[in-house]
Amino acid sequence: MRRREFVAASALMFGPAIAPALGRQSASQAGSTAVETEAVKQAIADNYELYRGTDFEKYRATLAPDYVLLEHGQLQGVADDEENMKTRPAGFRRTDVFDFKSVTIEGTLAFAVYFLASEIADDKRQVQLRWLESAILRRSGYRWLLALLHSTRIETPKPSA
Repeated sequence: MRRREFVAASALMFGPAIAPALGRQSASQAGSTAVETEAVKQAIADNYELYRGTDFEKYRATLAPDYVLLEHGQLQGVADDEENMKTRPAGFRRTDVFDFKSVTIEGTLAFAVYFLASEIADDKRQVQLRWLESAILRRSGYRWLLALLHSTRIETPKPSA
């Protein structure tokens, strides 16, 4: 049997058996993707945890150099975040709960869509707020850095009087 005939016969015999596996990730690749998905979620949670505090350097370390925040219909950046961090009222407390709907990783970029529920309180008041957010993160070495955050507040209708 010549080489060409052997290859053609092999393809006919084994092709149907291996074809379904070609479109799937291997178990190690799927595990790696799950680990990376969790790393993206954790990077977002870490960013919010540091935003609650006052350590600007640690907070900045979670952001890509070209970080942009789209919030309240405005383009903002790290300087705006830092100003908010500096001007918090006495007794400021914030608790965040994330409900991730999707995380997509394409090479060194990750895209996340999630709902954020926050309880924000200080010495004078307490509010519960919700947002629908999307984030783009960029891999830098072994870390995911927040490059863009788009935040849309979900308004709770007030009851009629």
